Amino acid sequence: MPCMPFRSRPNLRSRLAAHLPGMVDTTMERLASDVPFYQQLSRDQLENDIAEVIRLNLEMFRRLLREGRTPERIDLEAMLRSARVRAEEQIPLPAVLSAYYNGFRICWEETAALVDANDVDELIDIGSLVLRYLELVTTAVTEVYVETVTAMTGRDRAVRDQLLARLVVGEDSPEMWHGAGLVPWLHRTLVHLWVRAPRHPHEVTVTVEARRRARAVREALVELSGHEILDSLTPTGGLMVLRGSISASDVRRALGSVLPGRWHAGLAHAEGAEATVSAVTAAKDCAEVAHRLRLATGVHQMAELALEVQVTRPGAARDVLADLLRPLDDQPDLLNTLTAYVAASGRRAETAEALHVHPNTLDYRLRRIHKLTGIDATDPQGSHLARAGLVVRRFLE
Repeated sequence: MPCMPFRSRPNLRSRLAAHLPGMVDTTMERLASDVPFYQQLSRDQLENDIAEVIRLNLEMFRRLLREGRTPERIDLEAMLRSARVRAEEQIPLPAVLSAYYNGFRICWEETAALVDANDVDELIDIGSLVLRYLELVTTAVTEVYVETVTAMTGRDRAVRDQLLARLVVGEDSPEMWHGAGLVPWLHRTLVHLWVRAPRHPHEVTVTVEARRRARAVREALVELSGHEILDSLTPTGGLMVLRGSISASDVRRALGSVLPGRWHAGLAHAEGAEATVSAVTAAKDCAEVAHRLRLATGVHQMAELALEVQVTRPGAARDVLADLLRPLDDQPDLLNTLTAYVAASGRRAETAEALHVHPNTLDYRLRRIHKLTGIDATDPQGSHLARAGLVVRRFLE
């Protein structure tokens, strides 16, 4: 928006405007020596890209100085295009902004030789214009930079989401990996996390907390594996793919360091695309079973949960097992007795002590269970059947 004409006489402005074009080389040299990031750039980058930005900036300010106004959006198009390029090149935003701030600082210092005692009022007006100019330019540059980075991040995320979607069905290819900016991983660790969503009366707080937790989980596993990860995390968990063969104990420590409360994860290893499909299923099944059976917080694998996973999968076998213990629905003492007896691996004295009953009472209850369900828990085969029935019952609760 145009501002009111400045009160200052044009003399200092004219001298400064005439002096600005010659400051490009001086400003570039000072930036290269004063700002650490620019010391890392090649001479070609400094003399082409950076010098062009400085030239555009000084030329723009020179014109505005003569016209006595602040810049409109259309005046900044060239600098905004440059900001988009810097964002695409992943030049840090502080380094981009430093070119503006330090550039004007250097120019301001160079104007000292142009100022005399009669220029005080005009110098104040020019200083005000400089500050307003920097405010408008750096705000616009920052907005464009952030928009570009956000768009790039979204594209990168979309490509990696597509890679993960193909990976879980065994259809990932080297081209997909390269398109996502990654080298194909032959050895993969599949981790499926199952965790309760954050609870809070305000939905915004829940959303923010879920994002923070997901970010913490990602960072912990990136640090553990030493590489980026692929993930489909939601507020209640999801699948994560790590490069290499990472042990369950290491994953347990990493997740435990950032996840408070109860959580369950399933873990499986795979070598190559074909093996990944079954590993994804195994990790998900282990996480679900551990969560629904309310097992101990931690990382679980198929080797420890093979029976539980097998008997809880939908099908005729699960339906039969679910029906086995229905006669105990209105017999809580008998159900608790069977649960304790199976947990104690059939040890009579230990079970009686846990239930605070006489061993003879335990025997009586076991006979009642046998009569009602047909399951003899004291028999090895009956014990296995009882355990499977209890697993299914708890899973379906």
